[in-house]
Amino acid sequence: EPRLFVQLSQACLRERQGRASVEVYSMMLQRTNPTPAMTGSILAMCSKLNMLGTGAEILQLAAEAGANVDIRDAQELRQAAVRKKKAQFIDQIDACAEAIRTGSKPPPAAVKREE
Repeated sequence: EPRLFVQLSQACLRERQGRASVEVYSMMLQRTNPTPAMTGSILAMCSKLNMLGTGAEILQLAAEAGANVDIRDAQELRQAAVRKKKAQFIDQIDACAEAIRTGSKPPPAAVKREE
């Protein structure tokens, strides 16, 4: 059930286990197409917890899978990266948001994880 994937991903984020959260989201994409609200709630938690690298990775996965994402959630993640001066994530978030808007594939992620 998709709701369980979201809950597990959020639990991983609360425990600051970004890699595990990304893996859970990836598994969810393999089994179902998450709603924009599901992805949005995970991205919002990444923003709230300042886990911007994890949020950028999840957004990358969503864009690659063609998942429906509310562009406002991507913008919120970008604003958090700007506030925290995490320029290395801003470009990745922008590229993914553009891919989501246009329905194209995002460029490969070239950003190393830094939380």
